Amino acid sequence: MSGFKSSLKLNQHTNIGKEELKKLNQMLSQLLQNNDSIEFRQAVDWKALGLMDYPNIIKYPMDLGTCKEKLKNNEYNFVEDCLDDIQIVWDNCKNYNAEGSWIYKLAEKLEKHFKNMIKNYLPSIQFMNAVVKKEKLSQMKINQDENSSSQNGDQPTPANNTTNGNKNNDANNGTSQNQNQIYQEEEASESITSQDKILFSQKIKMLPTEQLGMIVLMIQNSASQAFKDIDKEKCQILVDQIDPETFKKINQQIDLWNVSTETTTKRVKI
Repeated sequence: MSGFKSSLKLNQHTNIGKEELKKLNQMLSQLLQNNDSIEFRQAVDWKALGLMDYPNIIKYPMDLGTCKEKLKNNEYNFVEDCLDDIQIVWDNCKNYNAEGSWIYKLAEKLEKHFKNMIKNYLPSIQFMNAVVKKEKLSQMKINQDENSSSQNGDQPTPANNTTNGNKNNDANNGTSQNQNQIYQEEEASESITSQDKILFSQKIKMLPTEQLGMIVLMIQNSASQAFKDIDKEKCQILVDQIDPETFKKINQQIDLWNVSTETTTKRVKI
């Protein structure tokens, strides 16, 4: 049994079955495809970069490409071994580079995304911070749904429902497009009624665990203020705290799943 080296502080060993292998491959593929991961896809060429002290500081070099290759070659005995190596990528970057530097901030951003992926794609994995277990997802409280009777008509639209713009938008869009975006966001904010939120809550409650986990991941990444841990076994989605853009994206994703399910059902009946 290999000892864990990263800051994740994993405390168990989970065998890699077919489903676990699939999830690990999905996680690594998403990380490798992430635009922020370019610097972490290959081993640090410390000689070419003139970082002569790198081997003295970093005792266990690791990169996402190596993790992917090791997983492909069945070099990991346990799920946690793979997660440990991925975490080491972020740990090494933060250990070598100055806190606050652009590369340090990238590692922090990807590390946060990675940990959210663990919670939602591999909920049975246990490490230092409490994870969102399948049982926890099944006991999730949807705030708007349970309190709708007292909030209908009384709850004003939160100020944070208007976003500051999408990070992925081209910086050269121009003033007119920015103004259009503001108007669209205002319209989106006004269009989210209490009834919309109740329907949204009902849709979420009907999702299977895997899809629910993906929705939680979307909320944690795009509207973290709307996700709340109640205790070890329960968590809560605060629908009123989800901004209009994220609200729309989640609704669209759920509708896509529903359309796909309906199409499959029709094919089976035929």
